Amino acid sequence: MGVFVSGFNCLERLGINISFGQVSGPPDPIDLGVLSKGSFSVSRPSLYDHIFTDEDLKWRSSVVFDWILKDKVKFGDFTILPLSDGKSAYEMLETGKSTGKILMKT
Repeated sequence: MGVFVSGFNCLERLGINISFGQVSGPPDPIDLGVLSKGSFSVSRPSLYDHIFTDEDLKWRSSVVFDWILKDKVKFGDFTILPLSDGKSAYEMLETGKSTGKILMKT
Protein backbone atom coordinates (compact mmCIF):
# COMPACT_ATOMS: atom_id res chain seq x y z
CA MET A 1 0.00 0.00 0.00
CA GLY A 2 1.45 3.38 -1.03
CA VAL A 3 1.76 6.54 1.03
CA PHE A 4 -1.31 8.15 -0.54
CA VAL A 5 -3.62 5.20 0.05
CA SER A 6 -2.34 4.65 3.60
CA GLY A 7 -3.19 8.32 4.30
CA PHE A 8 -6.87 7.34 4.45
CA ASN A 9 -6.11 5.51 7.71
CA CYS A 10 -5.29 8.87 9.31
CA LEU A 11 -8.53 10.60 8.36
CA GLU A 12 -11.52 11.30 10.54
CA ARG A 13 -15.05 11.14 9.15
CA LEU A 14 -15.47 13.59 6.23
CA GLY A 15 -11.68 13.98 5.96
CA ILE A 16 -9.86 15.08 2.82
CA ASN A 17 -6.79 13.25 1.53
CA ILE A 18 -4.76 15.79 -0.43
CA SER A 19 -2.02 14.61 -2.75
CA PHE A 20 0.37 17.47 -3.48
CA GLY A 21 3.67 16.84 -5.19
CA GLN A 22 5.30 13.55 -6.02
CA VAL A 23 8.17 13.12 -3.57
CA SER A 24 7.25 9.47 -3.14
CA GLY A 25 6.22 9.04 -6.77
CA PRO A 26 2.80 9.32 -8.36
CA PRO A 27 -0.10 8.29 -6.14
CA ASP A 28 -1.38 4.73 -6.39
CA PRO A 29 -4.76 4.13 -7.98
CA ILE A 30 -7.49 3.85 -5.39
CA ASP A 31 -10.68 1.85 -5.13
CA LEU A 32 -13.47 4.44 -4.80
CA GLY A 33 -15.01 2.17 -2.17
CA VAL A 34 -12.29 3.41 0.20
CA LEU A 35 -13.92 6.85 0.14
CA SER A 36 -17.19 5.49 1.50
CA LYS A 37 -15.56 4.28 4.72
CA GLY A 38 -15.78 7.79 6.13
CA SER A 39 -17.32 9.89 3.36
CA PHE A 40 -13.76 10.88 2.47
CA SER A 41 -12.76 13.26 -0.32
CA VAL A 42 -9.68 13.42 -2.50
CA SER A 43 -7.95 16.46 -3.94
CA ARG A 44 -4.98 16.67 -6.31
CA PRO A 45 -4.15 20.39 -6.53
CA SER A 46 -1.49 21.84 -8.77
CA LEU A 47 0.50 24.87 -7.65
CA TYR A 48 0.35 26.39 -11.10
CA ASP A 49 -3.45 26.56 -11.07
CA HIS A 50 -3.22 28.63 -7.88
CA ILE A 51 -0.66 31.06 -9.34
CA PHE A 52 -1.96 31.04 -12.90
CA THR A 53 -1.72 34.81 -13.39
CA ASP A 54 0.83 37.35 -12.18
CA GLU A 55 -1.91 38.80 -9.96
CA ASP A 56 -2.48 35.39 -8.35
CA LEU A 57 1.23 34.95 -7.67
CA LYS A 58 1.65 38.44 -6.22
CA TRP A 59 -1.42 38.11 -4.01
CA ARG A 60 -0.59 34.63 -2.68
CA SER A 61 3.08 35.43 -2.08
CA SER A 62 2.17 38.66 -0.27
CA VAL A 63 -0.07 36.65 2.06
CA VAL A 64 2.74 34.19 2.83
CA PHE A 65 5.30 36.94 3.42
CA ASP A 66 2.81 38.71 5.69
CA TRP A 67 2.50 35.50 7.75
CA ILE A 68 6.29 35.37 8.02
CA LEU A 69 6.50 39.01 9.15
CA LYS A 70 3.78 38.38 11.75
CA ASP A 71 5.60 35.24 12.98
CA LYS A 72 2.65 33.03 12.01
CA VAL A 73 4.92 30.67 10.08
CA LYS A 74 7.47 28.66 12.02
CA PHE A 75 10.51 27.27 10.28
CA GLY A 76 11.93 24.00 11.54
CA ASP A 77 15.54 23.24 12.20
CA PHE A 78 17.90 24.11 9.41
CA THR A 79 21.62 24.07 8.79
CA ILE A 80 23.60 26.78 7.02
CA LEU A 81 26.77 25.70 5.23
CA PRO A 82 29.09 27.61 2.92
CA LEU A 83 28.61 26.76 -0.73
CA SER A 84 32.16 25.40 -0.75
CA ASP A 85 30.99 22.70 1.70
CA GLY A 86 28.54 21.16 -0.78
CA LYS A 87 30.01 17.68 -0.27
CA SER A 88 29.10 17.76 3.44
CA ALA A 89 25.56 18.91 2.61
CA TYR A 90 25.17 16.04 0.16
CA GLU A 91 26.45 13.54 2.74
CA MET A 92 24.06 14.90 5.39
CA LEU A 93 21.13 14.43 3.01
CA GLU A 94 22.30 11.03 1.82
CA THR A 95 22.79 9.63 5.32
CA GLY A 96 19.70 11.24 6.88
CA LYS A 97 21.81 13.24 9.36
CA SER A 98 20.05 16.50 8.49
CA THR A 99 17.11 17.43 10.71
CA GLY A 100 15.65 19.95 8.32
CA LYS A 101 16.60 22.19 5.47
CA ILE A 102 20.21 22.70 4.46
CA LEU A 103 20.87 26.22 3.20
CA MET A 104 23.97 26.89 1.13
CA LYS A 105 25.45 30.35 1.73
CA THR A 106 27.32 32.09 -1.07
